[in-house]
Amino acid sequence: MIIPFSGGFLMKLFKVTGNSMYPVLRDNDLVVVKEAAPESLRRGNIIVYRADNGQSVVHRLVKKGKGGFLHLKGDGYNLPSELAKRESVIGKAAGFVRGGRYEPLDRMKELHSWAVSLLKERTKRFVRRAARVRE
Repeated sequence: MIIPFSGGFLMKLFKVTGNSMYPVLRDNDLVVVKEAAPESLRRGNIIVYRADNGQSVVHRLVKKGKGGFLHLKGDGYNLPSELAKRESVIGKAAGFVRGGRYEPLDRMKELHSWAVSLLKERTKRFVRRAARVRE
């Protein structure tokens, strides 16, 4: 779905399937995406890109790599980052709709949700290590 926006930008809606971006995005949320040039993207931005299999994927930009590649990763699982070509970027998340209510995503919310995700993964690792020491 494409939405005309008063600022002249085109916004697109993408339905989230799965929990790879939990807790900031959840299954069945709608992500509102605005066009963004790849060079304008910053670490921590939540972006939508077209994967090699043709699916649209919502993940976080972890870092910009050499040769025009982007390192992207979901917040919900502790999996290695994925590589995507800069040209595959559809746009940057401007907000999301959950339960019929729109929630904007500004830079502070992006960074806060990323910090929560990183803290969650570090805590899980710590608890697993502590449990192994007790055995």
